[in-house]
Amino acid sequence: MHEAYTVGAFRSDVAQTACFPPETLSLRDAKGKIEAFHEHLDAALDADLTALVNRHRGLECPDSRQGRFQPLMESDACAFARWQDTG
Repeated sequence: MHEAYTVGAFRSDVAQTACFPPETLSLRDAKGKIEAFHEHLDAALDADLTALVNRHRGLECPDSRQGRFQPLMESDACAFARWQDTG
């Protein structure tokens, strides 16, 4: 899973995590399965980079600035996902 947090007009912090159960790690082909999973995570992040670039491009546009950037008020898809999981 990866989460992207916009922390300024020119910067985002991205966290990428993966957890595997012991049963998966004990498989003979575990290394190959884990590498394939990491490739999938990297591909998903690459796909989301376009959205992050567009978000920053929008934050840089003088016509769309509504005031000082407030990172705590910037909504992210990961916050929505967490809300959706609790509903």
